[in-house]
Amino acid sequence: MQCEASNELEEIYKRSKKSKQHNKIIMSKRLETSKQYYLTYMDEEDKAANIKRTKSHSIESWISTIGLSDQLKEIIMSYVTLILEDQNKHIDTENPFSHLPTTLRRLIKLHLCLPLLRRVPCIFKNESEELLYEITCKFLKQVHYNQSSYIVREGKPLDSLIFVVKGIAWTYTSNHGNKTECLKTGDLFGRHLVDWVLESPGLFDLPLSTRTLKCHTKVEAFCLMASDLKDMMSQCWWKFSKFRHIAQSDSE
Repeated sequence: MQCEASNELEEIYKRSKKSKQHNKIIMSKRLETSKQYYLTYMDEEDKAANIKRTKSHSIESWISTIGLSDQLKEIIMSYVTLILEDQNKHIDTENPFSHLPTTLRRLIKLHLCLPLLRRVPCIFKNESEELLYEITCKFLKQVHYNQSSYIVREGKPLDSLIFVVKGIAWTYTSNHGNKTECLKTGDLFGRHLVDWVLESPGLFDLPLSTRTLKCHTKVEAFCLMASDLKDMMSQCWWKFSKFRHIAQSDSE
C-alpha cells in the first residue's frame, strides 16, 4: 500500500511538473506575441509621428518661403495640425493654401497681395486700403505652375497680371540680344497690360506678350485677369479716369 501511494504521489508530481512546464511555454509564447504586437504598434506610431513631423516641417517651410507673419503662421499651424492628425485626410504640404478655410485664405491674400498691388504702375500705388482690399478678395486668384512649364509665351495674348509669391521664373525674348531676367517672390509680370486696360474699349484685342515667362522651379502666384481688371475699372471708373487720360496723352 505504501509503495502504491508513493507511486501515485510521484505520478501526480510528474503531471504537475509537466503542466507547469506547459503553462510556462504558453506564457512565454503569449509574452512574445504581446512583445511583437507592442513593437509593431510602436513602430507604426513612430512612422505616423515621423510622417506628421515631416509634413508639418514642409508646411512651415511654405509659410516661411512666402513670407507670412508669425501670427498667421500660428493660426495656420493650429488648423493644419488637426488635418495631420487624421491620416485619412490628404493635404498638399508644399502648397496647402487650397486646404485652408475661406477666412484664412483671405487673410493670406491680403498679407501677400496688398503690397504687390501697390507696385502696379500708375493705378494702384496711391489707392485706398478699402479698394485694394476689395480687389484682393474679389478678383485675385491663386495659380501654381510646375517646374519648366510655360506661364506666358512670347507673341501670345497676355490676359493677366501675375504676382509671384513663391519660386523662380525666367523671362526672355526670342531676340537673344535682349537680357534674360529672373522673377522671384514679390515680382510682377505683365505691366503693360495696365496701359492696354486704360486705352482699350474691349477684350477682343488683348495685347500680345513681348516676352516669354517660363518656370525655373515650381511657381506659386496670384493673377489678376484682364477681364476682371476691366470690370473693376468699369465699376470704379471715376477713380481711374485720370489714369486713362494720362495713358491717352502718352500714346499721342
